Amino acid sequence: MLPWLPMSSAPTSKRKSRKSILADAKGRVTLGAWAAGKTFQVELDDAGRVILTAVVQVPEHEAWLWKNHEAVAAVRRGLADAAEGNTRSLGTFSDLAAVKVPEP
Repeated sequence: MLPWLPMSSAPTSKRKSRKSILADAKGRVTLGAWAAGKTFQVELDDAGRVILTAVVQVPEHEAWLWKNHEAVAAVRRGLADAAEGNTRSLGTFSDLAAVKVPEP
């Protein structure tokens, strides 16, 4: 386990610590239990450093949102408004329950 690696989701440029580890015969290194099940972006920079960045994958049909800065900002504003209680009722929509939607 490498407890010196940053484990927060916040970007950081400060080095927590430095430690030497030995890769096995197949070139593998162990990150420890905290990394289990995570997906990493792997970069090799010009100085020969390996940079691992934990990432999450987004379904392709949802990727448009993260590519559209205005849409992301609108979603964040809506979530902030809801968290502050700035909401209003639009009714029960019970009249739509009787509407039959055609099968695709």
